[in-house]
Amino acid sequence: MAHLLHGLALAGQARDSHGDERGGLLPELDDVTEWLAARAANAPDNFLHLLRLLEAERAWAVGDFRAAVLAFDDARREVAQRQRPWHQALITEHAARFYLAHGVEHVGWNLLAEARQEYLAWGATAKVHQLDWAYPTLRPQAEPTAGHAAYHPVDLHHRRSTVMTGTIDLFGILSASQALSSETNVEGLHSRLVEVLSAMTGATGVHLLLWNGDRQDWQLSAPGGGGDGGVIPVSGTGHEHMVPMSVLRYAQRIREPLVVGDATRDDRFARDPYFTDITCCSLLAVPILNRGTLRAVLLLENRLIRGAFTTDWLDAVKLIAGQLAVSLDNTQLYAALTTSRARIVATADQTRRRIERDLHDGAQQRLVALALHLRTAQAAVPPSSTRSARSSTAPSPRRSAHWTSCARSHAASIRRS
Repeated sequence: MAHLLHGLALAGQARDSHGDERGGLLPELDDVTEWLAARAANAPDNFLHLLRLLEAERAWAVGDFRAAVLAFDDARREVAQRQRPWHQALITEHAARFYLAHGVEHVGWNLLAEARQEYLAWGATAKVHQLDWAYPTLRPQAEPTAGHAAYHPVDLHHRRSTVMTGTIDLFGILSASQALSSETNVEGLHSRLVEVLSAMTGATGVHLLLWNGDRQDWQLSAPGGGGDGGVIPVSGTGHEHMVPMSVLRYAQRIREPLVVGDATRDDRFARDPYFTDITCCSLLAVPILNRGTLRAVLLLENRLIRGAFTTDWLDAVKLIAGQLAVSLDNTQLYAALTTSRARIVATADQTRRRIERDLHDGAQQRLVALALHLRTAQAAVPPSSTRSARSSTAPSPRRSAHWTSCARSHAASIRRS
């Protein structure tokens, strides 16, 4: 199960990444697939349908629609022959998401409803509640539980609303605040936001756009994108189509949270090149302000269903945005501190090297020259003068030798240091 979940996570990351980042994820996904293939060869009843699921997910990640369709069909056919109820629900759900992502809505919705019923029959009520929240139109008006008893739809709706908008929101906000407060760079902040807000709101994409006041331009936070600290300038760099510029300009102008049921059908944004090949896209844009100054825009999108974000989520996301504003300040201060420390270390290193050079070229050389001069002068004195010097106040040869030895020792210690 750990290998399967790891493989599904790798496939999801590969779908959301590009270029070198995707190239680094696919070999790891292939290793997991080979591991499952080895088990499926010996125990096909336990592993073959899971292998087909990973093969379908990989084909989806690389954009091979036909191969993905065939693999999903194989996975559903294999699991239907086995008593693996939650495997069957999982495979059906992933196939449904695949078809919905490619605009085959009739097949996608039917499969999603089928997956919901399979989860319910297995007793996974928490998963059913999650699907009901993410896809409000999916839930039928009345249905039996996993047992023989029936429940009233209003009661279930009330229980689900109480849990989802109360407890989970609170836990999500606390988790997000703790996670964001521990990050010291923009790349880490973006990764945490994607992790927390995707699970909390069901967003299929979470983007952090930073406003550069000096350049009067937007910068896209792209972990591993090769930019300056994970940040890529948008204008004039070929990345304009990676973000909906019309939504950013609108959010920058109104400086208020923006909820859009479907941007592809909204006259304000439908002509944006970002939405050219997208069938539907729900949006939630929250400007990040700090002391009245625009710092960033937090942009959430859902390309699976229309109207995915409602005003009920605004309070929770705005609280997270408030923590994000503080965290952005912290990243700026940490970057300044790191730069300052690096400058201090570089200055200290230059000073140490200068002192070493001065000692080597200055005092050390003078001490060595002084010792040589003393030796030369001692050798040049006649023996008779030496005897007369012994009776005078001049230092004795023993004292001269002592001072010469001290000079040599001091020079040697300086040379070693």
